[in-house]
Amino acid sequence: MDIFDINPYLTSKKVKKLIKSAKSMRANSIQYISIHKRKNGSEYSSRALIQKIKFNNKDAYAIYGSDISEMEKAQNELLHQRDLLKHLAHHDSLTNLPNRVLLLDRLSQAIYRAERNHMKFAVLFLDLDQFKQINDSLGHEIGDLVIKEVANRLKKILRKEDTFARLGGDEFTIVLENIKSSNDVATLAAKLLKNMRKSFVLKNHELYITCSIGISLFPQDAKQVNLLIRNADAAMYRAKESGRNTFDFYSKDMTESAYERVVMETSLRHAISKNEFVVYYQPQFDIETNLIIGVEALARWQHPKAGLVQPQKFIPLAEENGMIIEIDSLIADKAMLQYASWINTNKNPGKLNLNLTIKQLMHTNFINDLKTKMENI
Repeated sequence: MDIFDINPYLTSKKVKKLIKSAKSMRANSIQYISIHKRKNGSEYSSRALIQKIKFNNKDAYAIYGSDISEMEKAQNELLHQRDLLKHLAHHDSLTNLPNRVLLLDRLSQAIYRAERNHMKFAVLFLDLDQFKQINDSLGHEIGDLVIKEVANRLKKILRKEDTFARLGGDEFTIVLENIKSSNDVATLAAKLLKNMRKSFVLKNHELYITCSIGISLFPQDAKQVNLLIRNADAAMYRAKESGRNTFDFYSKDMTESAYERVVMETSLRHAISKNEFVVYYQPQFDIETNLIIGVEALARWQHPKAGLVQPQKFIPLAEENGMIIEIDSLIADKAMLQYASWINTNKNPGKLNLNLTIKQLMHTNFINDLKTKMENI
């Protein structure tokens, strides 16, 4: 085997320095890392050991070396994996933007800097308008492409020092530090909305997507991380209620409105489980004969404490969170039982009209479920 190995960096000057170090430490040996060169010119790391020995009754030093390139490679891979895991723990896997964990840390740092320097900053909460329709109609693959494109597009508008994070789904958060006034934030928010109005072309689909933005300011709106995010979220909902594709600043009444919404949603879930809904029947007349030709079944909520809750108070919320399907199903059950009772007692109310959501009509088992209900009456 033709083996040729040298250490081009181990000069006599270097050897003398190492021996001097060994003598000063009064040690019998000393270790160090050196670079060796193979015959083909490639280099590798070697762990060298200078060992003190006796030769002809005199002190002498022998140098031993071992190839540690594979060990260094394994160590570097471990360091790479550690850095990768750390990155994944703090970044969103789809967009590579900071995730909630890193956002909370950045917000904490922003609060510290703002308090120390007597500065203001803003938190923007962005939510895509009617994004669920894209996932439902075009699939999650297109939905993911939309999220990535939105992230890339908006990131180009922001400064390097701004934090742009994805909380999950179609929700994003921006932390703008060192702002002088709310006008600065409003200008940026308007710029973000304008940029979003440009069409997205993804896999032969041309899409027009807008977003709603809520804004909270430090220190006037809140001084805690979670409150700043919550208040910006409340402002975002107000922007959606204002017609979407706009931005709004936080105000105290938004928190009260958001709290009422949470309470209403919780109460609505209890109402479904406890069957608190009743049916009111709207008669339909033939104007020529003045006879009843049908009835429309209308949902009303008989709250045990608040009394009769009108539909405009709970129907929009139920439609938004998907509970309308369960409510409509309960109303249909009760209305069909009542209708059968009328028929069995020789009363003819005409046609029974039920209010149903599009999601129910599109459900593959809707017709079979309806037939089953009728058969069980």
